[in-house]
Formats: sequence, structure tokens, C-alpha cells
Amino acid sequence: MRGFVLGVFVTLVIIVGSAYLLLRSGKVSLATTAEPLPLEKELVQLTLDANVRSAKDKTNPLPETDENMLAAAKEFKEHCVFCHGAPGRLRPPLATMMMPKPPQLFDKDNMVTDDPEGEIFWIISNGIRLSGMPGFGDHLEEKERWQIAMLLKHADKLPAAVQAELERKEPREMAMHVKPGEEHEPERGQMHEHKHEPAHATEHVQESPHEHEH
Repeated sequence: MRGFVLGVFVTLVIIVGSAYLLLRSGKVSLATTAEPLPLEKELVQLTLDANVRSAKDKTNPLPETDENMLAAAKEFKEHCVFCHGAPGRLRPPLATMMMPKPPQLFDKDNMVTDDPEGEIFWIISNGIRLSGMPGFGDHLEEKERWQIAMLLKHADKLPAAVQAELERKEPREMAMHVKPGEEHEPERGQMHEHKHEPAHATEHVQESPHEHEH
């Protein structure tokens, strides 16, 4: 029996020591461009499921109204759209640079409409460590977090006004989709106006000697 216990202990030491040396070697890449490690997705999902399990029975205290859903749409655009997208839009540029890539929560294959609202609320409130998903528990009021949970729970059957609000882009959102080098590119009308600026500057310089003669 003593030999068995010793064997188990030595085996564990070897496993832990090997894992430590592997991590220290730098061969385990944490770059967002690297492929997931073996079983990484499965282990993370297993851990997440265990964390949110306690919240699955929580029910949304807010009534399911267009008013709540519309308020949620505005909050979602303010805090979430840059990673999780919105109906009728391409994947946001920021989402393509992250690992894991944030789910596009209004795409049919990525919706969380089958998840309990309590679990959605838990993730909004607490975030998910090492995923890029922040926790909004200290930033948004509890009512606002429940409103967003309601919105995502019903992402497949949104009221027309809510759908329209999500599809409408704000100026700051359009700015994030400008390609590098185009930030200061003038429009056609502005280019036409700029062409005349050197002429005005020349006239001003030419007039200066006449002013000194007087």
C-alpha cells in the first residue's frame, strides 16, 4: 500500500513538473492568432457551465415589453456591439482580432435564446475571465443588465422598433469601420474647395507689397 501511494505521488509530481516546464518553455502560445490548445474549448465550457449553473433558475423580474427591449438595444449598442455585432451587420473588426472570437449574438448559429435568462444575466454581470468578456456588475444597473438579458433571450423575435434601433449605426460605430489611411481623406466637395485655397493664399501674399507702398 505504501508503495502504491508513493507511486501515485511521484506520478503527480512528474505530471505537474512537466506541465510547469512546458509553460516555462514558452511553447504554449497565448497569442490571439494561435490555435486553441487541445481540449481548451471543452475545459473552458465545462468550467463556465459549472459557474453559471447556480443562476439558471433566476427569473427576470422585468416585464417583457417593447420599452424594456428598446432600452436594452440602446445599452447593447453602447457597450456590446463592438464585439458581439448587431442584426444585419458584418462581424465588427474588433471581434476578428480576439481569441476566442466573441459570438455574434444576433446570428442564427450564435444566439443564446435557448439559455436561461439567469445564466445570461450572470455572464453580463460577471464576465468571463481570459475571454475578453468584461463584467458589467459595477458599471450597469441591475435593471439594465436584466434588460440586456431579455434582449438576447428574444434575439430571434425582436419587435420591429428594437430591430430598427439595433440596425441603426451611430457615428462612433461608423468611425470604427473606416479603413486605415482614409480617416482624413476629404470628400469630393472638400477637395474642390481645397483646390482654391492656394490661390487665395497667393493673392494675400501679392497684396502685401502694395500695402507697404502706401
